[in-house]
Amino acid sequence: MQLSPGKLAQLYSLNETLANTFLQEMNMKLTNMKHTGLLAAILLTFCSFGVYAEEIKIESNVNKDQVKGRVEEAKGKVKEVTGKVLDDKGMEIKGNVQKNLGKAQAGYGDLKKDIKDNK
Repeated sequence: MQLSPGKLAQLYSLNETLANTFLQEMNMKLTNMKHTGLLAAILLTFCSFGVYAEEIKIESNVNKDQVKGRVEEAKGKVKEVTGKVLDDKGMEIKGNVQKNLGKAQAGYGDLKKDIKDNK
């Protein structure tokens, strides 16, 4: 079977096109596999962080009332001192009230902690 030079050129061109298409598809599949592998690695990493965080869960020695109370106490003290420096009696009084309310809330939190610890 003899093929004309034109038919050989067409056949060669078709083979080259098929080969290029095959290589492009394989490259895309390889790229997709790389992305899938990368996504799987990222997912596993985040899952392991969650497990690790669950393992090292530490019970806190303070409760929210203790923290909020001490924060309010500090803010009140700052406001009270600012009122003294600016010679603003209203601000000084508000700061004093806020400080004392913070002390009361912190004391309540301390009491809750003591009750919980003595159970």
